[in-house]
Amino acid sequence: DFGKFMDDGITGTGYALEFDGSNSETIAIPSSASLNFDSNISATAFSIGFIIRVGSVIDAGRIINKNGNSWFLKLLSSGQLQLRANGFGINIVSINALLPDTRNIVTITVDCSTSEVNAEMFINGVTQGTGYDASPLTDVTDVIYIGSRTGSAGFATFDIDELRIWN
Repeated sequence: DFGKFMDDGITGTGYALEFDGSNSETIAIPSSASLNFDSNISATAFSIGFIIRVGSVIDAGRIINKNGNSWFLKLLSSGQLQLRANGFGINIVSINALLPDTRNIVTITVDCSTSEVNAEMFINGVTQGTGYDASPLTDVTDVIYIGSRTGSAGFATFDIDELRIWN
C-alpha cells in the first residue's frame, strides 16, 4: 500500500517502490562511469540514502547490489542491515534492526579518496557502525541492482523511497 507507506498522516500521495521478494521485481541500473567509485577516478567518495519499510516478518535479501566484489547492502533475517564492500574487506552489520512497519531512513557514506576505504552506516540518524579497509576500493563497471543480488537471486521484501546515490 504505497499511499499508506508514504502518507502516514502527511498530506500527499506516495509512490514508493514495493518489492515482494519475487524474482520478477528487481531494478537494474546500467553501468555508468558516474556510478563507478574507486581511488583511481575523480569520484572518490559517495553516499547512498533512502527510506525503507520492512514488515514484521523479514524476508532477507539484497536491497542494493553493485555486482562483483564492489559493494552491496543486504537485509538480514534479523531486520539488521549488512554493508559489505571492497572484496568484502569492509563488513558492517547494523547495531539496530530496522523498525518494522514504519519508515526508516538509511544513509551509507564511503570515502575512498586515499589508498584506503572508510565506510559508515546510519539508521534514523544514529551511527550503526564503521568499516575500514587498508586496500583501495575495487569497483567494477557493472550493473547496480535494487531488490536482488543479480536480477535472478537474493530477492528481499521491502518498500523503498527517495533512493539517492551521490558523490
